Amino acid sequence: MDGKQIRNAIYAAVTELHPKGAGFQYPELLQNLRGRLEILSVEDEQAILDEVQVLFHEGLLGRGLGLDNPDLPFLHLTLKGKEHFATR
Repeated sequence: MDGKQIRNAIYAAVTELHPKGAGFQYPELLQNLRGRLEILSVEDEQAILDEVQVLFHEGLLGRGLGLDNPDLPFLHLTLKGKEHFATR
């Protein structure tokens, strides 16, 4: 499984899970990816986790929904992430 394949699946999952600006949960994202990708090994699972982590480092995903739920398992698209995913 390559990074581009994983990244495309993440984009599809985020678009489906985040249609109107609401947040979503990390386990929900991972479960969605499990259904989209053929995961054959723990290395595949780690590659998925690595690609999700890259989205955090690129500033596309943020932790939390708001001040009352500021951390995991909740996620949201950052302003940069909304712009990025809207242009895909």
